[in-house]
Amino acid sequence: MKNKSRLALLLAVLLLVACAAVTEPQETETPTATPAVEEPTPAEEFPREAPLYIPPMFSSISEFDMKYDILVSGEIQNADIRYGMDYALITTATATYTDAQKAYIDMQNRRLGTRYTYDTDMFDRSDRNENIFLMTRDGKRFLTTVDSYSQSGGSLILYDGNIRTVLEETNAYSVTDYFTPELSYRVVRNWGENDYLIELETNEKIELGDNWRVTFNADASVYSVSSYSENAQSILIYAVGREEPIFEFDVYQYLVDPTLSCYISQIAGDSESGFVLFNNTVRAYKLSYPSGKVEVLGDYMFEPQFSPDGNYLAYTSLHDFNWNNRVVLLGVGGKPKNSMYAQLWINMEMLDRGWYIKEITTGKTAFFDPDGGPLPENYSSMYGDLMIRSWLERDTD
Repeated sequence: MKNKSRLALLLAVLLLVACAAVTEPQETETPTATPAVEEPTPAEEFPREAPLYIPPMFSSISEFDMKYDILVSGEIQNADIRYGMDYALITTATATYTDAQKAYIDMQNRRLGTRYTYDTDMFDRSDRNENIFLMTRDGKRFLTTVDSYSQSGGSLILYDGNIRTVLEETNAYSVTDYFTPELSYRVVRNWGENDYLIELETNEKIELGDNWRVTFNADASVYSVSSYSENAQSILIYAVGREEPIFEFDVYQYLVDPTLSCYISQIAGDSESGFVLFNNTVRAYKLSYPSGKVEVLGDYMFEPQFSPDGNYLAYTSLHDFNWNNRVVLLGVGGKPKNSMYAQLWINMEMLDRGWYIKEITTGKTAFFDPDGGPLPENYSSMYGDLMIRSWLERDTD
């Protein structure tokens, strides 16, 4: 018994000595100079692995119970390296892109009282003075512009019911401008400087503060921007008229490449709750607010937009060929920036280029190939900048 007590005492002493050795500060020699240690930079932390490209199985859009039509546009190129815009209307009755082009012509005739035919007027712009390029969801307001095959802009014409208003020449638009979904304002995008609003009918100017490349919700009450700084990527949401953001979320950890800014394609909701859709390289995300929850919608999706009822997601394989492929994916001298971008380039080359519509409940995806339709004389290809313009309630056409 005594031996056990001694053994226990000995163990206790040894434990105390060990603790003292750990906790007692040790004297160390102070170095004459502290060697510089470089913090890891985003370029060293990334790239991550390139997302895999898994081609979807395509379904016919006629299988969808979709209550909306979709106005889309694509940039085309001619032999002189001049660019223009082509428009189409995707519906559940349009099996091909050519069908969608014809549906667009039919919509033009109904809206403008014209008598264009696809065979003779689709690409003969000599007698076509107006082309619809944006519409509100209910179809009561829409914008037209002169000569859709020009990127120089021009005077805008606003239709509101039976009222046709030729806007002031100062409202001549630029292809970089953006319009709020209800077509009440034009957002003038000053690249690298502050954006501002112009009320279409009064020409009133509204400053948006120290923000640029803004995206508005349906009633133009809130807008979202992305902000990039070293080791931080934020999505900010503002209420019109307020200088400070009402919500700010750091999404850095979710991104494929945080060294590149995010591209916002849609914001839905109000000043209290909603969601923002955005891209970073080839990945599409959904950010819900105020929770800050981030979901991955998929890879190799550009310009993602949910339908008003949330049952469908429309996107393109290519938002802007020149930007995404030649500037973002490639570095100086035409070489990929790194191994991730080298693989992204290979994957991008495999994409089926066009517009996609995904039915959320079933996962079925319909696809429209712009190369399946004819192009105007001297135009050789659908070059890029494929866009989702407007979701239209079908019963208003």
